[in-house]
Amino acid sequence: YDCVIYPVSTLRCAMKAADECLRHLKEEQGLKGHEDEMQTRAQLYDLLKYKPGTEWTYPNA
Repeated sequence: YDCVIYPVSTLRCAMKAADECLRHLKEEQGLKGHEDEMQTRAQLYDLLKYKPGTEWTYPNA
């Protein structure tokens, strides 16, 4: 194999982050102080190769 994907492991990582975010939101009534745990909009756009104002299509692998 050239690549191995761990779908359940990545889901569990994402769920832990979502749980921590929601707990913080509930306890603090907002996300102030939790920003460092979040992906920035710029990081998301870079990952998706998205440029605001332009049509986006799913990139080919």
